[in-house]
Amino acid sequence: MDNENAKDKIFEKFTWRIRNFSTLDSKPLYSEEFFLDNHTWSILIYPKGNKVAYLSIYLDAGDPDDLPHGRRKYANFKLALVNQVHDKYNDIEETSQVFSASETNWGFTTFTPLNKLCDPSLGFIVNDTCIIQVQILANKSKHENQVDQSVNKIDYKIVERMDNPLPKEMISTSFGGLVDFRGLGKLEEDFVPLLEEVCSRYPSLIDSMQKRSQRFIEWAFTALGRVLHFLKTKNVMRDMDEDAYNHLQILWEELETCV
Repeated sequence: MDNENAKDKIFEKFTWRIRNFSTLDSKPLYSEEFFLDNHTWSILIYPKGNKVAYLSIYLDAGDPDDLPHGRRKYANFKLALVNQVHDKYNDIEETSQVFSASETNWGFTTFTPLNKLCDPSLGFIVNDTCIIQVQILANKSKHENQVDQSVNKIDYKIVERMDNPLPKEMISTSFGGLVDFRGLGKLEEDFVPLLEEVCSRYPSLIDSMQKRSQRFIEWAFTALGRVLHFLKTKNVMRDMDEDAYNHLQILWEELETCV
């Protein structure tokens, strides 16, 4: 583990070398535990994909009893699939999340297509070894220190993307499987009833996606579904404490990037 400084940001890094990668089956695989930003973490991957034909990568916060601040932990983090031939071609994604007892892991179900990962000419697997890195912002985030009690007054900041102009799907592994949504793409099954209700009321949401790529549509409706799911499962008057506002802000930032 080491530190990387970028202006006023301090990212702590852990590197996981996965040897004999070709021998792995479809079962989820955890890295050894590591300590970054005053918390013990591990990386979780699905080598054959989490119900999709992609390498799935998540950051796991471990035992909920170990989470601070009322069993919650905020993290701004990057996950990277290292290109061992040309590091400028690393696959990198960045996101933020409030980890809790109900969401102990967070990351990217569709991180890198398996055919891209396993292509020997591309450099992601060399000598049957795959390298995955996580970087976690170590200094305190504004999300831990400043919360505006009115959602309408939140100072939104679009999360910076490292490589791709269109973010990959960001979901927790705690939701259900992927199902088809109106022939537009595969979405979390827990989100589909909520999206059906909203799109029935506002059909322009579907119309606005007609000229978009499937990847963009899946990402946009996933972001909307996550906001709707949050609002449906939270009592605004009772449950909206500081951590809940932090979480909603993160979800709204993701949704805002598709507007």
